Amino acid sequence: MQRNISSQWFWLVLCIISASASARGEMRMQMPTPQPVPRFGPSVKFDPSGVPFELADVRGKAVLILFFQEWCPICNGWSPKLLAQMEKAYSGDRSVILVAMKTDGGGVAGAKQYLKDHGADPSKWVVASDENAAYYIQVTGKNKLWMFSLIDAQGRVITMSAGARFGDVYLPAQMKDSLLAQAKAKPLTGEQSYPAQLDKAELAGEFGKFSVATRLAQPLTRREGEIGDAAKRLVAAVEQVGRQQVADAIKTLGDAGSEDRYDAYSQLKRLGNEFRGADFGKEARDAVSKCRGEAWLRDEMASEQAFGVIQAKGAKLPDDQAKQLVDIYRQLAQRYPQTMYGRMAERLAGAMGG
Repeated sequence: MQRNISSQWFWLVLCIISASASARGEMRMQMPTPQPVPRFGPSVKFDPSGVPFELADVRGKAVLILFFQEWCPICNGWSPKLLAQMEKAYSGDRSVILVAMKTDGGGVAGAKQYLKDHGADPSKWVVASDENAAYYIQVTGKNKLWMFSLIDAQGRVITMSAGARFGDVYLPAQMKDSLLAQAKAKPLTGEQSYPAQLDKAELAGEFGKFSVATRLAQPLTRREGEIGDAAKRLVAAVEQVGRQQVADAIKTLGDAGSEDRYDAYSQLKRLGNEFRGADFGKEARDAVSKCRGEAWLRDEMASEQAFGVIQAKGAKLPDDQAKQLVDIYRQLAQRYPQTMYGRMAERLAGAMGG
């Protein structure tokens, strides 16, 4: 996305105003109620050389998404310090995934180059681009300057914050303990560390690719000594996480009054496929089968499909035209008021239209 000169000057002035405002406060917005986050739509592209990444796959971990741009010279002045602080605080924590998502064009290559040029290590991030800032707008309701959103272990946004203070850097690292306590995040392959021979299996497990993690680790369980023992621990940790997630999702699915019911259904579909050979994998598939044909599920699936159509439309709109989607979101919310995506659409319409 290219901005014209007058637009650049307008946003530069806004950048200075916003930065000055943040000098008087943290510009942090605590969500009054944790909000479900939309799945990545067609506007989001990831580094093809990295591990395939979906938010739904990493339930149990925290995801810190940094939305950033390169056009703002003031932001470029403090961004190296902010990136370094975030890497120091979070990149070594297996309960957190760091996502760097560039929202002002340039694609994934441009995002990686920006990180390198500003002293960051792209290998410590899941690097992505967001065409026309469409996903950024869906998460925050606005297309502002640098912000980060923390997504908790249940896949909900629990806090959003601006990236900096004027003249100094706002330190998300200072909030690390309180944020992760709120997020209730844990590594998906257990708290213990593993030898280098299990790096690929561990990485797959931490990205929710449980069947891949098990397939990679299983042959090493036959070895004697440290490697064999570590491989057995990893397989057991993955199975424990899967079993608990299935149990939790089945409980939520059975609660007709829960707003997370459809999310639980979607989780069970995924977990049933990831653990096809396990007894709890069968329990997940059985729970999914029992719901098919029910009216509530038909509405949820229809609203998700409609939301996806809006996502696709938003990916093609320049960010300054995103308000065209407000009425469409409102129509979806009115048609499916009791669904997860209907509620999400209502929240977005309010945020974008305000």
